[in-house]
Amino acid sequence: GFWLCCRCSLKPDFYLEALMLEHLEKRAAALLSQAQTVVLSTSGPAGLQADPFPCQANGLRLMVSIPRTSDHWVNLEAGSEALVTTAGWRLHGQVILPGGAGEHLFPAVEIRPTRLDVYSQGSQPAETIDFW
Repeated sequence: GFWLCCRCSLKPDFYLEALMLEHLEKRAAALLSQAQTVVLSTSGPAGLQADPFPCQANGLRLMVSIPRTSDHWVNLEAGSEALVTTAGWRLHGQVILPGGAGEHLFPAVEIRPTRLDVYSQGSQPAETIDFW
């Protein structure tokens, strides 16, 4: 989290920006935590793939369980980007493959967000949150 020191010479804008970033991170984490199943989309050597998988969020980390036999693994091992969607949001992210994934039948990959589009109604995002 962010904190404020009354004795330091930080500009007021810095404090406001820090509060806004903290608010956006909490909003994004709350949206991710509501999902139990997501549609994971990948592309690569196995072609375009899009399938539903169970997931669990921990803050801004989205863990998606993918069967080891899925063609998504071929794509994820060749590239590190994925698109994850639900009815309410679309997440672009970097994929972190687990170590020792070959030992588990349903290993979980970590998706670290780079962009989150939030939908209220319609096909255009009502809100977009970019991550660095």
